[in-house]
Amino acid sequence: MQQQLLATFRSFFAKSSIVKQESPGWMTLLVDPQIDAAKEWRLRLRHPALAAALALHSRRSGSPGGEVQARVWYDQGLKQQQKILSCPGSSIKPGVEEVSAAILLAYYEVISSTSGMGYFQHVLGAQALLSLIGPNSCQDGNLHQLYQTVRLHMVYVSISTRTASILGTRDWTTIPFQTTSKTACDYMVDFLLRFPPALLQQNHPDRLSREAEAEMTSYLVLIWDMLFPSHNLEHAPTARYATHGDAGHEYTYLLTYIPVYPPRVDLDSVIAVALYSLGWVLVLSHGARQSFNKPEYTRLLTAHYGIILRAAVHMEELDDGCGYIRMVFPLRGRVQIIAFSYGPPKRDCPVFFIL
Repeated sequence: MQQQLLATFRSFFAKSSIVKQESPGWMTLLVDPQIDAAKEWRLRLRHPALAAALALHSRRSGSPGGEVQARVWYDQGLKQQQKILSCPGSSIKPGVEEVSAAILLAYYEVISSTSGMGYFQHVLGAQALLSLIGPNSCQDGNLHQLYQTVRLHMVYVSISTRTASILGTRDWTTIPFQTTSKTACDYMVDFLLRFPPALLQQNHPDRLSREAEAEMTSYLVLIWDMLFPSHNLEHAPTARYATHGDAGHEYTYLLTYIPVYPPRVDLDSVIAVALYSLGWVLVLSHGARQSFNKPEYTRLLTAHYGIILRAAVHMEELDDGCGYIRMVFPLRGRVQIIAFSYGPPKRDCPVFFIL
């Protein structure tokens, strides 16, 4: 029964190949027959895995009894993680199982939240474990895949809390990729992890300097040059968003960097394009505040909100659980923050449907 729960959980949360899985991936640990073996390192993963798996099953089947048992397993897994994180110098050296356990506890918090900060704490715990392991050990195998997963989670945590992430530093954005080529999506995650520190360097934390805005805009244009051919995207027709008054405006050229999804969409393209549009939303929203919401900014923002909405729709169609947590949940939170800074969204606005 437990192995069936874990297998179902894995099939729902391990669809994405955004971590470039050439092997079955770190979630194979969840359905390994040896997970029931009386080995200490297996037992450290057992409770978080069963807690998240049973929470998902109970939520889908409406079984309150299952939710109670899932919480018991969650509490046991939480105690194990707290012991490891509180004693970094102990004989227990963090590895694949410890980082996996932290991510699984974060998944549990999204499925069956115990507190408003539970998800954040577990993602930060996973980051702390990676920092103990070091970037040199995250160049391949399961640790590289886990590093990629934690990076995506930290995009949401870092942007939402406006705090810098160690995973956005030079060592952590270069060393783990010494044996693996970066994709456009990897560069996009680098950008998003560097965005909060850029804000913190400003005199006004809600504003970007013109120089910083120009630099980030140029970076996003470079990302587009990589994203466009690798995911078979198309340029959105400029006329779709432009108006007669846009002619010659300094931001009119940015209308050409709004993507159009190809007829057949794979999950990697959905996530990469959603992250790309999130980057534009972050930059443009700060420009809009400084220019008192001029129409040209509003049109660009609305277009990228629409791209994010389509990403959410595609992920629902693909029935990808990892996409829900790593993308819809973070994007929803960020869009909510931005949208309500301009007032409640109208019902016919794409933002409304994400909130």
